[in-house]
Amino acid sequence: MPVHKGPTFDARDVYIDDPFEEVMFRWEHQTRKICVCFYGDRESSEPVLHDNRLFNDALLYGDEIGRLQYGLKERGGKLDPAPITASAHATAPKKIACNSIARYLYCHP
Repeated sequence: MPVHKGPTFDARDVYIDDPFEEVMFRWEHQTRKICVCFYGDRESSEPVLHDNRLFNDALLYGDEIGRLQYGLKERGGKLDPAPITASAHATAPKKIACNSIARYLYCHP
């Protein structure tokens, strides 16, 4: 479900998870700064621009999560509670390739 900016972004911090790209964003409403964190990594020290494609895709296709969920994933917590099956192994290379492309596009605008 899309995350609507509007008054929500003016009133509080917002945490967004995009499981397809394996990335999360944190909106700080007081500083109006966007932080990014790829699954299993620490949060980037550089803020993200408001027109960043990955951020805007997360707004459209990602989910709003809580501060606790954001922190757990940032520290490399359990990312997917579903058990690994044979079909999951078959699709793993594609998922890794998509994530690598997303990281490249984010780091090389």
